[in-house]
Amino acid sequence: PDGSLQFTLKPDAPAIGQTQSKASPGAQVAAKVTRRIGPLDCEFETGPFFSLNALSPTITIERDLSLPLVYDPDTEELRKISLKGRVKTEFKVTNTLTAQFESKGTCKREMYRISIPINGPLALLFGGQIPVGFGFEVGGKATFAGAGFTLSAVSEFTAEVGMSCPASSPCEMIQTGEVTGQTTASWTLPDGLNPDTQLRFEPALYGFAFATLSLGPSSTVMATERVLRQILPVINVFSALSIDAFEVTAGLTLGANLAPVEGQILDPAYASDYKLTQDIKAGPSQDIDSILGMIGVNLVKAEYTSSLILTTSPKALVSGVTADVSTFNPGDIVNFKVRLDPTTVNFGIYNVDEVRIYRKVNTGGVINEVLVATALADDAQTEFDLSWVATEASAIGGDFFAFVTTKMLPIELFGTLELEPVAVSGRGKIAFVSDRDGNKEIYVMNADGANQVNLTENPQFDGDKVTWSPDRAKIAFVSDRNGDWEIYVMDADGSNQLNLTQSPQSVDYDPIWSPDSTKIAFTSNRDGRDNIFVMNADGSNQLNLTQSPQSIDRAPTWSPDSTKIAFESFRDLNGEIYVMNVDGSNPVNLSQNSGWDQLPVWSPDGEKIAFESNRDGNWEIYVMNVDGSNPVNLTQSSGWDRSPVWSPDATKIAFETDRDGKTQIYVMNVDGSSQRNLTQNLGYDNSPTWSPDGEKIAFESNRDGNPEIYVMNKDGSNPVNLTQNPGWDRDPNWSP
Repeated sequence: PDGSLQFTLKPDAPAIGQTQSKASPGAQVAAKVTRRIGPLDCEFETGPFFSLNALSPTITIERDLSLPLVYDPDTEELRKISLKGRVKTEFKVTNTLTAQFESKGTCKREMYRISIPINGPLALLFGGQIPVGFGFEVGGKATFAGAGFTLSAVSEFTAEVGMSCPASSPCEMIQTGEVTGQTTASWTLPDGLNPDTQLRFEPALYGFAFATLSLGPSSTVMATERVLRQILPVINVFSALSIDAFEVTAGLTLGANLAPVEGQILDPAYASDYKLTQDIKAGPSQDIDSILGMIGVNLVKAEYTSSLILTTSPKALVSGVTADVSTFNPGDIVNFKVRLDPTTVNFGIYNVDEVRIYRKVNTGGVINEVLVATALADDAQTEFDLSWVATEASAIGGDFFAFVTTKMLPIELFGTLELEPVAVSGRGKIAFVSDRDGNKEIYVMNADGANQVNLTENPQFDGDKVTWSPDRAKIAFVSDRNGDWEIYVMDADGSNQLNLTQSPQSVDYDPIWSPDSTKIAFTSNRDGRDNIFVMNADGSNQLNLTQSPQSIDRAPTWSPDSTKIAFESFRDLNGEIYVMNVDGSNPVNLSQNSGWDQLPVWSPDGEKIAFESNRDGNWEIYVMNVDGSNPVNLTQSSGWDRSPVWSPDATKIAFETDRDGKTQIYVMNVDGSSQRNLTQNLGYDNSPTWSPDGEKIAFESNRDGNPEIYVMNKDGSNPVNLTQNPGWDRDPNWSP
């Protein structure tokens, strides 16, 4: 009613007088240049030096207008007519400014054209072709992020425009006006703003082949135009009607997101990386957009895009960056372990140059990064041990970060890529089997017993031989939910439960992951007797490795380098320990003894194999070299010693024994010395499993009347009941 108007611009609306890139959410200014370079047709686009990200400015317009009209009734003449008034505009916006410079160049070369026949009378006027060729696109963006601003602008215009015609005088134009305005702006910068924390660089290189559907006048029409142009050279009408309607490109993109070390440390959501992808793009061309835009039609594009990551810069495994202590004092040695994902260390060549540990230091409110440890990489290396002598009393506490430098990007400022923050080792998760819900299910909990979650939630039996994948991403287990004993796998949170074996009327059991998490060895009787099989982690390519129809082969265990599998076999009429290549070739009897040897376990360093044997009259724990030489009875007791479990550093072995009357958990050195009872109680204690850092041991105990999962220090001190549930909780397995 008062003539005022208030509205808010959409974030994608360009400001008046500006052009806007469709790829950007804010108002931008861009320049395009086309140029021919040798045989290539190229287009270069330079973007803005800054963009206003996600702006929603508010504009208020007030108006007070009148139309003065003076009419002389005596002479019946119009003396004056004008438009007079005031217009006041107020513009307000508050947002973040991202200073950036963006540039892109695209070059193409057409190699040949494929003609498309068009039938009927239209063939005289219209034709189609498919130009085919190759090209490349190179571009990049540099960003200086984080500055904020508030802008307010008020403009007031008072004017009168019209015509005045005094009596007996010629008419005159009325043109009076006055403009007043005021603009205020305030800036806010992030705390400690500096280029190292805010600068980011995103280069990209895309090499592709292309095919374009081109529509336009027929060859007959074009030939007619060429004749007419000899007479009237200005004629170029028909050729201008050719349009590219649809375009397909397919190729490889090398892209990166890069920032200095400090910028990555200060932004928890950002880590530099680069990757090679295979990309396919298909959709309507810009010509179609332009033509429809001129006639006011918006095209809803049915674009198809596909991107497949072929390889990336090095990444850490899940929880693959750890420290062995949570707190430290001056002079303490802090040991770091960095485990890289083996599938990411090659980029055509072995791509790891150096692994680094940085510490975030706050000095007088200024954040800086300090390099505390480095380790140069050897070819094919995926695990790195680094150490640092502490200079003060403090804690890991989210202030230490692992980075990697690579051979593909030997640039100091942008070539140091964050892997992940350092975590304290030994704080993984423990999987176990429980019947607390009425049937056996697989549960998982934190290392302190918190957050106990039923992963399987199935009315059938789940839970024999629960094993973590070495990358901690998945859990394999045995279930009879489909009526047969099958091997299943699920994500570590219980999602995506899949039956891998799908072998009806047989028993598949004893799944064990390869150290690189890509394969699973298991035992199956699907071919009549128990044999050792291997399959990919998704269940594909299931192969019988032992193929022994008259024998029993079971209990597989992988060598740490994933090249061999040791197992128990009865092909010599008594239990023996064999080893074979991962394809089943070259099986060799390692134990060669008249007693019963069973349940081999490979040491983490790959040097030894521990196993159980009754060759001396009762069950003892032995160890031998991986070629079967030098078998040694480690336990030498009158009790039943069984279930050897190597410590992560391969220096100790935990095991079960009933030498003291009831089953207890002992630990010993790898040469059998210093055998100690860790549990020492009146209940039954069994199923030991080491924490990843070797500092704790989880186990099963019925000391409180029913089986529960306990944890204790590696010396047996401070045993704690983690589960505290009236059901049966059994078979703990600590994540790697």
